[in-house]
Amino acid sequence: MQTPNDPSEMTPLPPSIDIVEVNNQVKSPSDTISQLSQPSGGGRASLSSPLGAKDIGIPKTPPQRHISSVDEALFDLGYDSDGLRPPWHDTEALDFDGPDLREEPLRFGPAPVLPPEPDRQNVAEKNITDDDVAKMAVSALKTELKNRGISVKGKKEELKIRLKKALEDKIPLVASMTTHKAANLAGDSFSPGAHWELLEMTGNFVEERTQDGLRAPTVPVGEVPLVKKRNFEQKFDRMVFSGKTEVPARYNNNRIKKNKEGKVQYQTQPHEETEARMSFIRANRLSVDSQPVEWFAAFIPMTSKPNEKDSFSIENLNRWTNLRALMENSGGLGGKYENYVNFTTTELMRHIGLYLLQALSPSPQVDMKFHSQKEDPVNGNDFVHTSFGGVAWKSKKRHRHFKAFFTSVNPMLNPPPRESHPNWKVHPFLKHMLYISRKAVFMGRNLSCDEQTIGFQGQHKDKQRITYKREGDGFLADCICSDGYTYAFHFRHQPASEKIIKTYNCSPLHARVLGLISQLPDKYYTLGMDNLYNSAKFCRLAYSMDQKVMVHGVTRPTLRGIPPAIKQNEVSKKKDLERVRHTVKAAVLKGDEVLKDLVSVSLYDTKPVYFLTSATPDLKWVEKEKKVFNSKQKKTVNM
Repeated sequence: MQTPNDPSEMTPLPPSIDIVEVNNQVKSPSDTISQLSQPSGGGRASLSSPLGAKDIGIPKTPPQRHISSVDEALFDLGYDSDGLRPPWHDTEALDFDGPDLREEPLRFGPAPVLPPEPDRQNVAEKNITDDDVAKMAVSALKTELKNRGISVKGKKEELKIRLKKALEDKIPLVASMTTHKAANLAGDSFSPGAHWELLEMTGNFVEERTQDGLRAPTVPVGEVPLVKKRNFEQKFDRMVFSGKTEVPARYNNNRIKKNKEGKVQYQTQPHEETEARMSFIRANRLSVDSQPVEWFAAFIPMTSKPNEKDSFSIENLNRWTNLRALMENSGGLGGKYENYVNFTTTELMRHIGLYLLQALSPSPQVDMKFHSQKEDPVNGNDFVHTSFGGVAWKSKKRHRHFKAFFTSVNPMLNPPPRESHPNWKVHPFLKHMLYISRKAVFMGRNLSCDEQTIGFQGQHKDKQRITYKREGDGFLADCICSDGYTYAFHFRHQPASEKIIKTYNCSPLHARVLGLISQLPDKYYTLGMDNLYNSAKFCRLAYSMDQKVMVHGVTRPTLRGIPPAIKQNEVSKKKDLERVRHTVKAAVLKGDEVLKDLVSVSLYDTKPVYFLTSATPDLKWVEKEKKVFNSKQKKTVNM
């Protein structure tokens, strides 16, 4: 693949898309407007997250080292060739230049009498004061905390602080609550007193439509469930997505507006779908007619900006590769490859393009593509053969130089510890990917969080064994995506942010996802996830961030905050299954200061399935249609 060294030498691009701003007086929804409220004027404040790049898996790049000559006279004093001090200098005692400390004389006589402080008592328990809490043993502290439905985990001082806070907030005793409320307390991850209330199913019944010869995928042949499907009539107030982007302007009949020259007009307005950012399209002069090399150059620039000389670009990759070869004494300096000559940017791009072709059309060995199709009809490639000079053995020899010295990181940087930088060899590339992925696309309201796998068959410390996926073993990363586009990622072997773990008191898994959420630019996204990630505590953490993300998805029945009120016992007999199939139970969280109307749902299908959602506005059955073949009718019908 031949790529010009200078972008100005590239094939002329088609005309860029012109943007014509149309003022339709479209106002963005306010941060306080919900789906049940009427929209009003006013813009939204931009988000400023306190989290940095290191919180989403990109630690800080160490400074570049400087190579300079050392005075030989220092060698006799114990200094090494890098100019570092001898090791015995580290044991020198430090001079103390602070003030002298003097002991105060002992005071004689009785202690001063202070006025007594008034007791701060709880209405629910008049006999306990702060002085009583200070004298309590651990067992007594845990008993009082249990009486109020509060967690008893932690050290003695933590228990004291927790009990004092409960007394100040006048948390009632569990004994004074109803049996149902006491059994369905939300736990210490939520505000004291927060609990689950069971929802009554009082909505409309849903009639089943059946067809001869067809059945639901999970319902056995001949089984007729006894439970009738019914909706809930409760509504939950949810906030409106605040994102805005440039989209084609349309007339009232939905026809796209164009100017006199026939070019599409755009306007900035609230939008809920994932779209390419028009600012990115205009800056890179892209259009629907752009060539693949032009899209490649948009995401991986050929040259660096004058004020960003160390940024990721093909020009810097070429500079770092040649610098590494020089540091290894190649090119007649006594190194392994005496016939080495420096790569040019165009030549380096040919080798990179060769690996892109190898990914699309793999050969047992990439070197086989250097042969012509006459020499190797199966793996040879005339285009590659011609692009690399037409001599296979010379091309293979030059490719060995590429594989020996190609690097995507500045070799003048001291390699940091593996514990903090496990991806150091591709650090600039990953950092650039996170930057350009956020710049290129506007993320709509509906997002998903899941794990992605980079397949790898070799030996590596960070490779994980994956037997339940078709891709096989590889490197795992937690990602936030929308419509097939990966917006942000955090590799599993990259340490999670200690700042997030301590601030939010969460697991490393949730810390990685919270770091990804912090990169979103707008508010009130809807984030879907599977049972690996979802929990009641995480729903609250996601909504407590600046982005106010609303979470929904399946979850596990234990240790994820599911209230006992909606749990269903699993049955094994066929008659019992007919009796409980389609049973739905739901509960809503009440009394929490951060998260309002978190809903927990259980549905009995072949076994109980549990859901948590802070995004749904209601609970109802939705009819889905699917084209299937009916064996009795001998044709495809809508089921």
